[in-house]
Amino acid sequence: MSAGSERGAAAAPGGLPAPCASKVELRLSCRHLLDRDPLTKSDPSVALLQQAQGQWVQVGRTEVVRSSLHPVFSKVFTVDYYFEEVQRLRFEVYDTHGPSGFSCQEDDFLGGMECTLGQVGAPSPRREEGGWCGGHSRFKADVPAPQGPCWGGQPGSAPPQLLLNSPY
Repeated sequence: MSAGSERGAAAAPGGLPAPCASKVELRLSCRHLLDRDPLTKSDPSVALLQQAQGQWVQVGRTEVVRSSLHPVFSKVFTVDYYFEEVQRLRFEVYDTHGPSGFSCQEDDFLGGMECTLGQVGAPSPRREEGGWCGGHSRFKADVPAPQGPCWGGQPGSAPPQLLLNSPY
């Protein structure tokens, strides 16, 4: 099920659900994650949640990248994009301990961030021979650590980040 397939808030004239304007693909990676494992590095995965009718609903979860503080995930999330509608997303990063699945209950929370799909999907044009063309959007955000400004790095080191790439 793609995010946004259950529409309730936005409706076209006549009470029909608003048509999906386009689809956005989200590719995720992280940098400078917390290291919560005593003998190895964290085994991160990211849960994607979308707000629907005031509730957060988990859309999916990436695969687990073993022993990495800078994971690049191969899972691609496809999200329906609706013009003139604010679509809130939440990304939660976990150090995964059990078998990969939908539940995060036994995993250590490493941090998370919220944004709108519009923030992620805004195109950044790139210069090519002969003029400008549409480019890929890259959205970078700091992932707040659960204990505030301490993220397990050296003093002065970069905060943890979640990078979202979206071909527009």
